[in-house]
Amino acid sequence: MSAIIENKTDIEQLLATALQDDPAAGIYRCRRDIFTDADLFELEMKHIFEANWVYLAHESQIPNNNDYFTTYIGRQPVVITRDKTGELHAVINACAHRGAMLCRRKHGNKGS
Repeated sequence: MSAIIENKTDIEQLLATALQDDPAAGIYRCRRDIFTDADLFELEMKHIFEANWVYLAHESQIPNNNDYFTTYIGRQPVVITRDKTGELHAVINACAHRGAMLCRRKHGNKGS
């Protein structure tokens, strides 16, 4: 499938053939290769996760002051924090100098 993804028309044709939806016949199928194609994955990362607003977390996941929660936006690691005043913040979870991950745990509380 990778060889056909070159422009918008190719993508539209791929999507048109990727799904078979026939409620009258009780058929709903997706082609398996849409889940494993590396080129399609790259297109999704570029045009969805790296170019648009993406849901990151619900504020209930970091309910207390000084709580943090780590996740990914596409391939980008991020950490969401609630500061001591209750404000929410999200930053790339990597050191700007060396690129090392700053927060290795999934969630927790870092009281001062």
